[in-house]
Amino acid sequence: MKNPKPSCPVTKVNDRGHTWLPCSFPDFLQELDHLATLCTGTSPLPLYRGQADRTWMLESTLARSCKKFILGLDPSDQIGQRVQESVDYHRVVLNILLLKFGVIMRPPNENDAGHDAWHELMRDLQQYPKRDHHHFQGTFYLDWTRSPDVAIFFTNLDRRGDGALWVCDAGATGQTLQEKQVGEILNLMNQRCNKLYPDPPGCPLFFHPEPQTPNQRALRQQAEYVAQMDLRYDLARVWSSQETDRSTGDQIYVKLILPNGTQQECSSYLMRKGMTESWLFPGKDDLRPTSRVDGTR
Repeated sequence: MKNPKPSCPVTKVNDRGHTWLPCSFPDFLQELDHLATLCTGTSPLPLYRGQADRTWMLESTLARSCKKFILGLDPSDQIGQRVQESVDYHRVVLNILLLKFGVIMRPPNENDAGHDAWHELMRDLQQYPKRDHHHFQGTFYLDWTRSPDVAIFFTNLDRRGDGALWVCDAGATGQTLQEKQVGEILNLMNQRCNKLYPDPPGCPLFFHPEPQTPNQRALRQQAEYVAQMDLRYDLARVWSSQETDRSTGDQIYVKLILPNGTQQECSSYLMRKGMTESWLFPGKDDLRPTSRVDGTR
């Protein structure tokens, strides 16, 4: 997005242009459509993620789980700078990721030709969180979607106040589409972890390997996955730093606020669109991701 500006004159803008606050649900929908037109490149790909609480940070369930059990912090809490930038905390959270995925958990079809079995394991844990029995819940993936309506559903799911719908211009992030398989990436992270001063794992990576085993929930939710490579920093902070370093004027994301008081209006809109729990969560496992503190996408 090149210097994006709201289309509604009454929409307020905060946080150096990253947070947009429309006044009504119709204005919210107008701004959402407008943001899709601002994405850059010859094949613009806006991705969307809905969170029912605007205070939650843009981070994976595993990162939040580490914050909760190690530091006693809530999803909206920022880690203190001294802890966040310490080698010790970096090594601890990286080791939790590597212990869970590589020692305790292994993909069931690791040698299937043409499939990234590690990706499919993490994707399925994202879609069926009740199958994850580990003390530290989740993966280092964040669920996004190509559908703005799917993101609206998760923004409004059990919402009690302002929600947040994140819009990411995937074309503005640079070369961040994963090329190596997830297992290779975990091995590289393991090598870095063993250094006296571990290297930063890098920027968030977009995962969409081909081919993949069909997953009905992922298909209906038009899911895409972004890996939080450094569990200390949420994606908004990393992307903001990228914007500053490049000085091109390109903006990677906007946090669009869904105002409190629009719950019923939003629910009626979703019903007209056919965006229901039974449609988005097919299968007998768990109808909705109750074990997760965030929505999709």
